[in-house]
Amino acid sequence: MTLILNCLTENYALQVSDRRLTFLGGSRSGQVKDDDKNKAVIWNGTLAFAYTGMARVDDEDTDIWLTRALMDAAKAGLPPELPSVLSYVSDAATKAFSRLAKLYGKTYQHAFVGVGWGKVRDLDLPQDQGHILPLFCSISNALDEDGQWLSVAQPAFTFRGHAAPGSGTLLHFTSAGQPLEMAHGKQVERELRRIIKGGAGPQSAARFLVEAVRSVAKRNKTVGSNVMVTCLPRKPAERAFAGDHLISLDFSSPNLEANTFQYVSEKTTIGYGPHVIFGTQSMGDMKIEAPAGIDPKTGKLDFTGGSFQMCTQLPDPPKWRP
Repeated sequence: MTLILNCLTENYALQVSDRRLTFLGGSRSGQVKDDDKNKAVIWNGTLAFAYTGMARVDDEDTDIWLTRALMDAAKAGLPPELPSVLSYVSDAATKAFSRLAKLYGKTYQHAFVGVGWGKVRDLDLPQDQGHILPLFCSISNALDEDGQWLSVAQPAFTFRGHAAPGSGTLLHFTSAGQPLEMAHGKQVERELRRIIKGGAGPQSAARFLVEAVRSVAKRNKTVGSNVMVTCLPRKPAERAFAGDHLISLDFSSPNLEANTFQYVSEKTTIGYGPHVIFGTQSMGDMKIEAPAGIDPKTGKLDFTGGSFQMCTQLPDPPKWRP
């Protein structure tokens, strides 16, 4: 099961997740199926999603399914505001997982977890309607409002969207997916607060969270050590809400100036990227190869003889899909 760690501060939103898939049932239950599968989706330069649960929905990889659902919301004419988007994707997920339930005779736990930025009006708060706040959100049939798995044997049938802002210097820390042991979770949060209060930036916080994921991976084979880091700082979010649709996404270590992603692996010559959505357009399946090397600590590249591959069109959906 994927481990997703989320951190919100007043200046940046950070999400770190592993990329391992394991078999859900059968004779190979729990064994590794893929150790480098994308689970990250960035929406309109303001929200970074990852998922935990089912790796395929409606005969599509789940990251592609989510990308398509977010694009369909824009194609349906919905405003690019959080309540509308969460409601649309929740309805789509409820329908998709009802089809899974009919096919397999059971309902599966699943969650899309997001961190990023929203305007006060998106969160229904009585403040200046132009004010931008860091936020945590989820679309799930099995998470409570704190982002923790519900303690029930059978997840709910209906997916629901939830969003909440943070407050303070370290506004919000949460984990989703593979549960952290209580003592470990408190230790991670305590150390993260120390790092942030000490004035360290998002790169230091990300490095710490990567090591936290890897420490779990050493003792839990359903969590992988290959990790995706996405960071959405306040500055580009403010430009996006002001109407700038040219927000870039850099393959780099987290910083306070630009939206970034960083693939962290023992293989330091190849990097992968998330799916990225702007309105009805997307790009994904990014593969970045720099034979001269990638510095795993800074994310800086030497592109001498390197290459960059990217797909700007989603594969066709299954013909039967409604």
